[in-house]
Amino acid sequence: MKFPIVIPMFAVAILLLSLPALAKDKTPPTKLEVIDDGAYTSSSIKLHATWTSSDPESGIVKFRYQIREGSTSGPIIVGWKSVGLATEITHLGLSLRNGKTYYIGVKAINSEGNTSDVGYSDGITVTVNPALEVSHSPLDFSSTVGESKPASKSLSIKSSVNGLAWRATSSAPWLSLSSTSGTTPSNVVVNANSPGLAVGTHLGMINISAQTAQNSPVSIPANLIVTDGGADGNMKPVTIQGKRFYSDGKPYFLSTHFLMMNPNSSHVYFSDSLSDTDREEIVNDIKSGGYNSIFLYTLNQGDYEGKSVSPYQSGIIGGVFNDTKIQSWRNMLIDLIDQGIRPILWLVADESGAIRSASTVELKRYIQKMVQSFDDLPVMWVLGLEIDEYWSKFQADDLGTYLQSIANNPVGIHQLRGQTSMMTSAWVEFAVYQEGFKGDWTTIYSSALEKQTAIGNKPLLFAEYEHGIIVPSFQKGLAAAFAGSAGVGNGAPGSLDEFMASLPDNMVPSRFGNNLYLTGSGMVAVADLINLTFSIQDGPP
Repeated sequence: MKFPIVIPMFAVAILLLSLPALAKDKTPPTKLEVIDDGAYTSSSIKLHATWTSSDPESGIVKFRYQIREGSTSGPIIVGWKSVGLATEITHLGLSLRNGKTYYIGVKAINSEGNTSDVGYSDGITVTVNPALEVSHSPLDFSSTVGESKPASKSLSIKSSVNGLAWRATSSAPWLSLSSTSGTTPSNVVVNANSPGLAVGTHLGMINISAQTAQNSPVSIPANLIVTDGGADGNMKPVTIQGKRFYSDGKPYFLSTHFLMMNPNSSHVYFSDSLSDTDREEIVNDIKSGGYNSIFLYTLNQGDYEGKSVSPYQSGIIGGVFNDTKIQSWRNMLIDLIDQGIRPILWLVADESGAIRSASTVELKRYIQKMVQSFDDLPVMWVLGLEIDEYWSKFQADDLGTYLQSIANNPVGIHQLRGQTSMMTSAWVEFAVYQEGFKGDWTTIYSSALEKQTAIGNKPLLFAEYEHGIIVPSFQKGLAAAFAGSAGVGNGAPGSLDEFMASLPDNMVPSRFGNNLYLTGSGMVAVADLINLTFSIQDGPP
């Protein structure tokens, strides 16, 4: 006899309830491998990525993604979004920032609600129209007939994003490049093949282009001067011995009168606002006054009625340098030098808010560019006009020390009226002193003596004491000279530089008291010397 097996219902219920617990998936899906579209993207509005993951136990039911900027822990620009079982996304409508790197993170969720670790792409950088950056020493070559080719020069080709493809061409058969194509960063050697060329100036141009660069092409002028080996008539650089300037081993008295120029002051000679006729008038003013020097800004925003001067492609300071403009400035400098006019380059103007807000890094980059472009010429440098108006002594010393360390030509300083506190700094090799427009020549004489003592054993260039081309201006210039100044920036009789340079060193700046000056015939009154000088020179009528 068989008896049926009876299982109580409560036992069945317990068994059924225990089965899910025994079968439940407790592990998350595998960490995702996320792949974006490479190292760079030119789009600022979209990002794309694909990914893979698996969950053999219970299966994946959805994916979620997010986008971060800068790093995998950086700011979230797109919060978590679900895409179902899709393994690819293209997110549109973004506002991505040029130069920033973006990371796409994805996580998987299985049917039991378990979530994987977040997998991130390796980052994609936005490069919307990258900029070419070409740095170089001036491509000015010189050679003599019969000599081998001059020394090579170099170009450094960079871009805001490495790997940018570029091509280079030369416009002249004598101008050759070691490479005509490549990717950034690259260095290219430039050669001038002078043998066989005629005596004279040969002009060339190097053009560097990149298909996606915002500033393509970059054009770099090159000059080759071939001479016949005759005497060198170029102006010699200025050197400093004690309190005097020297050029070609002879005393050199620096003179100009920038305040007497036509309304386009010489300081803004490089401004795009000036015409060639304007510049010609400035040169004529210098020559007619018998002066040997010119003050020039290489950076100005608001001074002299806002006639801006800038070596950059856009704005006043910062960004890409305009090498074509810088080369045109260089040509202007060479022309001035050929006419016997020595350039004194003022790196910074006052009345220029953009300069006040510029970083030290950018200012040093600018200073380096100017020195690289012009310091091989017989120029002189002034860090800035009235620099204590916008920089502390610490800032001025930092920039001045940097300038002095890279420049071969003399480096000077200029401060607000009556100030000399920064002129004793070790980097300062000469000082341009701003006197003010009060008093007569006796005031200038006493002040020049006092300021020379204050700055110590370095040349003093006395300036800004008279506005017009008038007798008091010449008298004050003479007084400053007889007090031992190494130059004047605001007027003196024509040919004063030759007169002062002809005096032996032991006469300048030897002096006794505030009214007597030591000459070859003994001590005479300064007033007598000034009157004597007016009678023997071409002075004012």
